[in-house]
Amino acid sequence: MTSPLLTLLLQITVTLVVAGAFSVLARRVGEPAVVGEMVAGIFLGPTVLGALLPRFHAYVFAPASLAPLRLFGEIGVVVFMFCVGLRTSGETIRRNRTAALLVSHASIVAPFALGIGTAWLLYPRYAGASTPFLTFALFIGVAMSITAFPVLARILADRDWTHTNVGTVALTCAAIDDVTAWCLLAVITAIAQWQHQVRAVVVTLASIALFTLILFKVVKPLVARLRSRFVAPTIIAIAAAALTEAIGVHSMFGAFIAGVSSPLEGDERNALADRLSGMNHILLPLFFAYTGLRTNLRIFADARTLAIAAAIIAVATLGKLGASTFVSRLLGTSWRDSLFIGALMNTRGLVELVVLNVGYDLGIVSAPMFSIMVVMALATTLATTPLLGLIARHPERSEGSACVDGTNRVDPAPTAQVPR
Repeated sequence: MTSPLLTLLLQITVTLVVAGAFSVLARRVGEPAVVGEMVAGIFLGPTVLGALLPRFHAYVFAPASLAPLRLFGEIGVVVFMFCVGLRTSGETIRRNRTAALLVSHASIVAPFALGIGTAWLLYPRYAGASTPFLTFALFIGVAMSITAFPVLARILADRDWTHTNVGTVALTCAAIDDVTAWCLLAVITAIAQWQHQVRAVVVTLASIALFTLILFKVVKPLVARLRSRFVAPTIIAIAAAALTEAIGVHSMFGAFIAGVSSPLEGDERNALADRLSGMNHILLPLFFAYTGLRTNLRIFADARTLAIAAAIIAVATLGKLGASTFVSRLLGTSWRDSLFIGALMNTRGLVELVVLNVGYDLGIVSAPMFSIMVVMALATTLATTPLLGLIARHPERSEGSACVDGTNRVDPAPTAQVPR
């Protein structure tokens, strides 16, 4: 029983069964299904399944057999990032854009700066072999700055908050945050790929800038004239992913920009994203499984490593939640609404795992650092729902409170919809 196809089918079957079970458990405790799939990936790794059933784990997930699983997972990431781009429409960003820009960039700058400071303490023990400090520090900064736009949107939709003032502001901030973070990651990827070759880095970044310009100014108007509203944008996304992979920047960046630049509007964007999301019910759990197979929680048996992980979680939360809350409050939002926005912006989810896998594949971070950051992503995402519930238990007078857009609230913060 050594057929590569048989092995792949077994891997997919085991992964989907475990992911489905954990998704059901996640929903029952009030978490999004994707959180359950993230936990399932950790379960399938060496820490749990590998320890409980070592022979079964070694047979199904033998290291030499993981290449097809990885490719299917990466295709899932490309599709996922295209859907994220589709949902990050210009209309979303235009809502409350002035104030949301301040909140969003504060939620990037603060954790980015804290991440660089943290990198100074962790380098070189937790950096990849021969990774320059600048590359490691920039990557940790970006990894601290990520917000999971899709998970945040799902949390808001599940609680019927999407059209509330808090929900609109949080969505706008997360959309701006995603665009900025992916651009920063493209820069860091180019630096990591070429390191000291300044000319190559400049050429790569110039190629990405030209690619983005062509998508918005040439491809978008052409596709808008075609009757094939769904097929053409999908083909463009695949081609864009292939092109950015060839340039030396991860394929997910091309898929994301293709989604953002799509000529589809409103309901059409959501309809295409919903269609493609069906594929990700199968493909994304494979990505989580591959990530989990690279994550070893046994390192946390060491007290020092456990302390470092706790410190990183605290720093990431302080930078993201703290900065978002503080700037929202400065703009006149009530403390409770500011804390709602901060808690939502602290959600990292799948997007963080995508970033971490890029850094690990490029050799920017070591295996222990990868595992620590995966735990940070999981912890900050799991904390979102309990934090929202905790904030909702403390009612605050809404009279005279201003929203981030500067207007007085007509509806109070969505306390009633939060599970108590």
